[in-house]
Amino acid sequence: MDNVIVQTNEYIAKSNIAHLPLTFDELVDLIKLEGYEVFTFIQAKELIFANNLEEYIVNTEGFTYINKQYKAVLFDDNLPSDERSFVLAHELAHIILGHALTGRYFKRGNEFSSSKQEEEADEFAYQLLAPLCILRELDIDTPEQIMQI
Repeated sequence: MDNVIVQTNEYIAKSNIAHLPLTFDELVDLIKLEGYEVFTFIQAKELIFANNLEEYIVNTEGFTYINKQYKAVLFDDNLPSDERSFVLAHELAHIILGHALTGRYFKRGNEFSSSKQEEEADEFAYQLLAPLCILRELDIDTPEQIMQI
């Protein structure tokens, strides 16, 4: 996982991310800079039905989808805002780490993705949203302390 932290830090530097927390809109912009569209499940209704993705939106928070016409990140409309941000950061991780380049769907619980890729995407998302170096500098070591700031 140390390699994922290094890759995340390199991405933060390359993307000129200079403040925290990243907003939902900033995460959308970062995904769009990678050439992907971002849709809620409702917004992507036609895409979902046209590509037989109905089974992939059941009991999932979000996923990255690639075919010849689309490169998109889709997420559940009903997620609370903090979870939406994590899902977008997680899906951005799949893109940056090269997990989403095979043309398959990557999402939590999908048989097409390995648990290692999911762990890496989670690690990237945590590091992107709350970098360890900053948490250490601020002497923050619990989720409650993160939520307070």
